[in-house]
Amino acid sequence: MADITNVNELSVADSLKYDADTGDVFTTAWANYGDTSTIVGWATFTEKHIYLKKVGNLVFCSFYLRGESNSEDVSFTIPYVSTNYYFINGVSANLDAGELYLGSVGNVDGIVNVHKQLTNGAFANSGTKECRGSFWFEAGTIV
Repeated sequence: MADITNVNELSVADSLKYDADTGDVFTTAWANYGDTSTIVGWATFTEKHIYLKKVGNLVFCSFYLRGESNSEDVSFTIPYVSTNYYFINGVSANLDAGELYLGSVGNVDGIVNVHKQLTNGAFANSGTKECRGSFWFEAGTIV
């Protein structure tokens, strides 16, 4: 086994990297896609964070979106497609019209849909709306 304690970044088969400074293993390090994502559901934002990290074929996503609502729907784009919609593992905490809801997320063709409740339900199309959550999935193709 190779000694990697003095290596700043180790590549394995040109896909996995190890950063000795942080102890992190990744294919693509954490990056904020909030400014490049197409986001539906808000007229304006006070918070807009969509962080992605890829390790091999696994993609991890954490998001926090808050602002003035203009739609009953919530979705945002990411550059990866899930291999199977039903194997998205994540939930969201959603604040809508002053009420807190536990929701779910799904990724179809690189579009992440945030559901207000575990049983769906529409968001209010005005007032303050906040959605935050995390999920992971096996990546298929890049959008």
